[in-house]
Amino acid sequence: MPLVFVSRSENIGDTLIGAIAEALPEIVAKHLGEPNHLVFALTPNDVEVRVQDSPFNVLNSDLEVVILALKSDERIRTGLLRTEAIALDLKAKLPDNITGFVWATLVEGFFTPL
Repeated sequence: MPLVFVSRSENIGDTLIGAIAEALPEIVAKHLGEPNHLVFALTPNDVEVRVQDSPFNVLNSDLEVVILALKSDERIRTGLLRTEAIALDLKAKLPDNITGFVWATLVEGFFTPL
């Protein structure tokens, strides 16, 4: 289950950040999922998004998207292509003047639902 942290500058209002948070589960599932794999197949419901707002944030961009996802050989092999695809899909939903990045971080971890 990927976990997505989103930080924003004052250049991104509540309406736009809401649209971004709503779009990210589908975008991340589409590009990080491995449809034929029992563990790494993803649906949008598998992706959690957390928008982090704090007056103490120090941002160098308008939009910073950090994705934590389980490591797999396929994700490692194609990680840059997958991250670029996420960024392109996200950029298509943004005004032209918005700066930012997507940073996909693949980790070893364990997830068990309650």
